[in-house]
Order: sequence, then structure tokens, then C-alpha cells
Amino acid sequence: MVKLRSIAAALLLAVIIFSVCFYVVRGVSGQPWQIDTDLRSLVPSTPQQQVVAKSVDHLLADLQQNILFLITLPAGLDAEPAGVALTQALADIPALSVTSEQQLQTQLTSLITRSRFYLLTPEQRAMLAQGSSAKAIAQRAVQDRYALSATPQVIPFEIDPLGWYSQQWFGLLAGFQSNQALPDHIYSVSAQLTATTFGMQGQAELLQSIEAAERSVKALYPNSSIQHSGVFFYAAAAAEESKRDITRISLISGVTVVALLFMVFRAISSVLFPLLSITLGVAFAFACVHIAFGGVHILTVVFGASLIGIVVDYSIHSFFHLSDGGETRSLHRALLLSLVTSLVGYAALGLSHLPALSQVAVFSCAGMIAAWLLVVVVAPGFGRQLQLKTGALARLQKWINKPVLWCKPGWLSVVAVVCVLAGLTLSQVQPNSASPFAFFKPNPAVLAMDQAVAKQIQGFEPATFVVITGQDESAVYEQSQLFYEQVANSDQLSVDDFFSVTQWRPSIKQQRLDYQSQQALYQPGGVVEHYYQLLGINPGVALAEMQTAYGEADGQQTDTSQWLSFFGTSVPALWQKTDQGLLNIILIRQGVDLSALQSVLAGSERASLFRSIEQTQQALTAQKNSASLMLLLAYGCVGLFLLVYFRHVSALAIVLIPMCGTGLMVVVFSLFAVPLNLFHTMAAFLVLGLGLDYGIFAYQMRGHQRVTEQAVMISAATSLLSFGLLAFSQVPVVNSFGWALLIANTVNLLGAIVLGRQLKVANELRSTH
Repeated sequence: MVKLRSIAAALLLAVIIFSVCFYVVRGVSGQPWQIDTDLRSLVPSTPQQQVVAKSVDHLLADLQQNILFLITLPAGLDAEPAGVALTQALADIPALSVTSEQQLQTQLTSLITRSRFYLLTPEQRAMLAQGSSAKAIAQRAVQDRYALSATPQVIPFEIDPLGWYSQQWFGLLAGFQSNQALPDHIYSVSAQLTATTFGMQGQAELLQSIEAAERSVKALYPNSSIQHSGVFFYAAAAAEESKRDITRISLISGVTVVALLFMVFRAISSVLFPLLSITLGVAFAFACVHIAFGGVHILTVVFGASLIGIVVDYSIHSFFHLSDGGETRSLHRALLLSLVTSLVGYAALGLSHLPALSQVAVFSCAGMIAAWLLVVVVAPGFGRQLQLKTGALARLQKWINKPVLWCKPGWLSVVAVVCVLAGLTLSQVQPNSASPFAFFKPNPAVLAMDQAVAKQIQGFEPATFVVITGQDESAVYEQSQLFYEQVANSDQLSVDDFFSVTQWRPSIKQQRLDYQSQQALYQPGGVVEHYYQLLGINPGVALAEMQTAYGEADGQQTDTSQWLSFFGTSVPALWQKTDQGLLNIILIRQGVDLSALQSVLAGSERASLFRSIEQTQQALTAQKNSASLMLLLAYGCVGLFLLVYFRHVSALAIVLIPMCGTGLMVVVFSLFAVPLNLFHTMAAFLVLGLGLDYGIFAYQMRGHQRVTEQAVMISAATSLLSFGLLAFSQVPVVNSFGWALLIANTVNLLGAIVLGRQLKVANELRSTH
């Protein structure tokens, strides 16, 4: 074990140098710490329909950048001045890009000016296709110009004398303004986040800036009320909840660990050294995650706070055994096995396909390794100088052991079999939860405001779409047209309940037809020439310039991607190219009869209803089943390893401890009607690691049964405290882990004590014979 300590010393030096260099470089460069709060890190990848799922994920990421503000005045008042003031206030925030109606109108003007020869409204197409004379069409255009309901001239007269392109301008504007028309006393302002992710500090600063902008407008319009909606506000609220969890867990865990160690050893060194190991472990883990992932997710920090109760175990076991005169060799063997089993448990979190839990796995494993190295290298230097003060602990030990004394040899095996059978049986009949709310519980205040905004604007379903696929643009347009025809023929559905690119952007084929049809406008003796004559204007140079522009535009039709590029972030990613073709994603207005929609889509190979919640549920179920199989495989591998390592069948009793804990966890959840979810299954891996940890010390250090039992009790107490605090978190992922580990690790503690007693009885029987 001298060799082990030498290797550990070299690795510890490397860890310290790495950590120091990382923090020095970060400090000198002035780079901000990136604490991510992105809720998408809590959503699993969808194993099915990968191409469609990835495209929809891209759209959802795009939509999640949007923030909608509603400013409301008393009925009868015009909210536009207040809305303009709010737009200006929000535009001054660097992290926001505010899409004003004026900007959208400018974009539309530029688009139509460039593409005007390839655009016609359905009415204009019909007029040209009917074979009406040029003069008749010109007369109709003059009547429309001077009618009371005439369309305003927004495209310059010199390029749009008929006013036809201005009509298209207003038609497109109505298409882009996809929300229901608001009354005059309500004004909406749309904004987009300029960054895809914000650190915790950046998020807090942006939230403060938004609140300040809203207050400044309300000061100008005291009778106004401002509401906002967007994923950003959910993430900000979740970050605040997580910050409270971090503070509570860190403070209570730290204080309790210090109190327990000082109570047992009554020495400052017994407190300072574990705190040093915690500090090194967290610092190294933070650096590793920051380098590997470019930042640290807030959920990782929450779990990191609970790591206090885990990394301190190595110090506790070392102090107890060294102060009692225990052998360093057997202690280090037990510590090494303890580390390996814990690493197996935490590394399994990476199997969940959730980015946030992958970070937790890296963070926890790195933290435990750093703390373990420090304990193995440094603890023997002064651990033997400590003296145990176990008066209160001995009395607690005696009280706990009273029921254990009734346990006969072999009872642990019987209890384990019963627990496993009960757990397996109940897991089959107990309802399983694959709800997305297993990831995230929305803040009630944010949810209420979001629902209020949705009620006003009557917007679209947040994560439900119709997806049209095709090999090329022509195929997608044909399938989209067929879909809208079927909707129009349905008694339960309306075309106005859907929004897609194909509704307001003509296909390449239609653009060519529109270009050819407009030849009747600009040719000699055409509609424009007659129109000028009816107005008493000499067409002269103006007509010649229009004819030249028409000729030069031949072959300059734009595909959908080029068309959408005019609008930047003003239009979501509803049209996407993939390796397998093109996708047209159609938004669905809230309140649409989805069963009627599914009937319309039935039998179509190229049109389908995509519901993110169903995809998430399928992913959760698949991952839970996969994790369950991996858990069984892990038990088998651990059992085989222990059998080979200790070379005695009695070592398999170590595996019975976490088996009891996992089985009773399922039983307790069943009794309280708690649906099992993926995170309960992932927690079972940690139960395996912690149970093996306690069992290995009980088995390896059975020659020091009293001290080992006391060390396991203190170690379990710190872990139970940390996980118990997780159980009261408002974040469902953390809450699920907390309750599962609190219940199962309590059983792990009792199982380790029973195993220690049975080993002691077995040794006594062998010594008497």
C-alpha cells in the first residue's frame, strides 16, 4: 500500500496543479463564470424519428428565444403610445432584440420590392387567368384606387402603379401577425434573446433590466399593466429556486458535518482536514466540468452541494480507524474499493441522455477522486494523533444494535430476497411516470402570467405541430396544399387555425407562373399602359423602366430558404433542410380539436402530428427500461467482482445491502402511491454505490467491528442529511433523487450494521471451534 500512497501522491499533485492553473488563468483572463440555467438540459433526446425530432428541437430552441410583452390600458383608451414607449425601453437592453412593427414593415417592403414580379394574390391570378382585356383590368385598378376601401400605397407608385404589390404587402403582414387581433387598449411587443444561453449572473441582470424597463413605462402610464411570457422567465424562476437549494444544502450540510466531527474527536484538525478535502473536491470538479462542458449547469451545482456528505466519508473512515490503531493497508484497500463502487454509481448517471445529469456524473466523480487522493496521502500523517470521544455515539450505537441482536445468521439473505421480490412485483403493478413534469415544476406566478398572456393572444400550441416532409420543395408544397384542402373540408377544423410558410410564400413553380402572368401587365399595350392613359399620365420613361426591370428579373425567383433569410429572427424556423429532404412545420392554434386533426392526417405518409410531450414520454420510458437492465447488469458485475476479489462466497452478502435498500424504496413508494420515474431508477445506481461502500467497510474491516460500525453511522448520517435536504427541493429531478436516496440509504445503514454483526458472530463461532 506504500506504492498506492505514492501513486496517489503523484496524482494529488497533478490535481492541485491542474486546479491552481485553471483558476489562475480564469482570474487573469477575467472570463466570467458560466452557470447555465438552460431548461433544455433537463430534456432527454428522443430516440425515434430522429430527423423530425431534431428539426422540431431546432424550432423549439428558436421559439424559446422569444419573449412576448402585453401592455394593457383601461377599455376605451389607445394602448399604442404606451406600447411604443415599452418598445423603446426594451430596445435599450443589449441582450434583447426587439422586433417592432416598423422593422417588420421595412423587411416586407424590401422583400416585395425585390420579388414583386413573382408575386400575385389569388384574386390577381384569377383576374389575369380569366382572359379579361388589359383595358378592363386597368379600369378595375382605377376603381380600386379611388374607392373608400382602397388599399394604402405602401410600395412606391413608380414601381407599383396598380397598387397590386401594396395589396400583397398587407396580405403578408397579416400572415406574419399570426396572433389574433388585439383590441385597441392592448398592445403587444415581441422580443428575442440575443444569446442562446445565459449564465446565472447574465440571466439575473437581464431580468432586472426587463423589470426596470417595465417600471419606467408604468411610471409614464400609471393606469397600465404589463404582462410578459416566455421560457426565459421560467428558467429565471427555476434558477432562483436552485440558488435557495444550494444555500440551504451547503449551509446545513457543512455545519452538521463540522459539529459531528468536532463532537467525536474534539480537535480542530478533525474539522479542518475534511473541509479541506471538500474544498479541493469541489474546486477540481468545478474545473473539470467547466472545461468539459464550457460551463456548469445550475442542477450540477445543486447536486454538488450534496456531495459534501459523500466526500467527507473518506476522512471519517480514516480518522476512526487510524485513531483506533487500525492497519493502514486494510484501510486503504477498503477506501479504494469504496471509491470504485461510488464512481460506478455516479458514473451511471451519464446513461440518462440528459446533459445536466451527464454534468452531475462528471462533477461527482471528479470531486470524489480529488477528495480521496487527499485523504489517502495526507490523513495517515495526523489521523493516529486523534482520540475518539464516542460516549454519545456509543450510546446511540447500543440503542440501534438492540433490534439487530435478534437477527440470526442468514437473516440478511432472507430479507434481501423478500425485499427484491416485493420490489420487482410492485414495480410491475405500480404506475410509472413518464411525465415531463418529472423534470421541471413551473413557478406558479410565472405560469399564471403565461396563461393570462396566452388567453389574450390566443396563440399557438407550444410544442405540438403538423410536420410535412418531402424530397424537394415541390413535393412539400403539394403535400401542404393537400393538407389545407383536407382541413377546409373538415367540419371541426378551419384553415385559419394553422400557420405555415406555404400559406404566404408561393412555391417556385407558382412563382414562375406568376412571372409569366405579369407579362400582360408590362408588355406594350398592356395593363400598366392602359392604366396610365386612364389616369391621364404619360407613361414615358416610367413604363420603360418597369419593362426593363421585368425583363432583368427573369429567372430570379427565390426558394423558401432565401425568402425567409430576409426576416432573420422575426420568423421562426418553420422551414428546414435535412439530410432526407425538406420539412414544413405548421403551427397549430390553441383550442384546435386534435382528434379531428389526427383523423385528417390518418393514412398520410408525408404529413404527421408531432407532439413533443409524447416524444419525451417515449424517451423517458425507453431510458427507464434501459437503465433498469443496466442496473441488473451492474449488480451481476459487482457480485462477480467481489467474489473474485475476496475469494469467498460470503462477500456476496455485501451486494445484499443495496438490494434491500432498492427493494424497500420501491415498496415505500408503492405504499404512498408515488409513481416511479426515470430518476428513481437512476438513484438506484447511487444506492448500489453507497450500499457497497458501507458493506465493504463492514466486511474489509471486520476485525475492528465497533469502530467500523461507528464510522459507518457517522458517514451515513452525513449522507442522509445531504440527500434528505435534496428531498425537499422544489426541482422535481432533485426531489426524486433525494427521497429515493433518503429511504434506500437508511436501509443501507441498517444492512451494514446487520452484516457487521453477522460477521462478528461468524468469527466468534470459528474461534470457539
